Amino acid sequence: RWREKPNTNGTRATSATQLALRYTMTSAAVLLAATLAAAAARAQVTTAIESAAVAAVEELLATDAAVTHAKLLRLAFHDAGGAATIGAARADGCINLANPAHAGLGDVVAALDARYDAEMPAWQALTRADWYALAAVVAARDAADVAGEFRAAGVSPAPLDAATLGTLQYGRPDCDAAPELYDVFPSGHGGTAHVRGVMGAAGFGLSDAHVVALLGAHSLGGAQPRNSGFGPGPWAPPVARLDANFHRQAVGVPVRVRGGGFATTADDWHQVAEQRAGGVVVHQWRVTNAADGDNRFMLNSDFALMYDLPLDEATGALVGGADADACRASVRACRLSSLGTEALALAGDPHYFFTQFFDALDTMLAIRQPQPLVAAVDAATTTTTTTTTTTATTTTTTT
Repeated sequence: RWREKPNTNGTRATSATQLALRYTMTSAAVLLAATLAAAAARAQVTTAIESAAVAAVEELLATDAAVTHAKLLRLAFHDAGGAATIGAARADGCINLANPAHAGLGDVVAALDARYDAEMPAWQALTRADWYALAAVVAARDAADVAGEFRAAGVSPAPLDAATLGTLQYGRPDCDAAPELYDVFPSGHGGTAHVRGVMGAAGFGLSDAHVVALLGAHSLGGAQPRNSGFGPGPWAPPVARLDANFHRQAVGVPVRVRGGGFATTADDWHQVAEQRAGGVVVHQWRVTNAADGDNRFMLNSDFALMYDLPLDEATGALVGGADADACRASVRACRLSSLGTEALALAGDPHYFFTQFFDALDTMLAIRQPQPLVAAVDAATTTTTTTTTTTATTTTTTT
């Protein structure tokens, strides 16, 4: 930075050197703006690139054991949600695998990055952040059991097509520096206020409805103690099917079973304390009187969608008087949370579940991007921009 020297009469004097510097700074700013505009015009993802990228994700899902629907959605969540401070997160293609919160993502990151690098320079217009986001949308579409959910609700054929859900959009800049080590994510030990604080408007930037809907991704996959400390087990099997079973489980209505129909009764749950290596104790929920082989689990932050759990959020344990005693006997005896109405709506309406889930996913992947995201364009409609810079103006010609 520079300052003009004052004259003896208090006015400012501008030297020839300062004028030259001022001119240079103005010209540089104009040139930079023009260069960025030209780069943006060139960096258009075409429908051909999009089709190739979609096919690549589908191929990885079919052939690489490290690439699962659950992991691709978890990666997108950790990419878009990870930031060192609340309210600063966006999808930027940066995952710091030294962060314990990202444990278990190394293999899927390696698989995606290897495929992305192998496709260069053909995919140059597609940023790594866009590649991760596309992979999540494709995985969610592929796993969405739209027909099964509507059939179970007595509606056939389904009025939705999974292939049209979600939005493939582009223009997310990759991070320009090493990602922060300590990202802020919801704790599995947290309750309603914690989940809303981290994922809501002040955190990830999501509405209450989107927070509740997005956690429906827990119908896919499960957890392992070596990664998160929680589990082992699935949330709401079958683990390769995106449906409303997670929300049914949370609100206390019968879940869909593998045959496609519903269980005869809803499950009851109770909180357990389980010890991990090094004497660490985690508090999570297990099915009361579970049948042999039923190792489903739920987190405090899962049941927080339906119940206002009286918690010590440092340990995850239920604490307090009568309210805690009621919760210890059965999660269904806990007070209802302020998110419960939304969870009930998602559990009972397949159309609402799928449209809300994909809308929440789109919102998470677009939030806090420095410029609006755009759809892929047909190669025949792309433009090439050349820029000529003069002393203080730019002339742009499109051919």
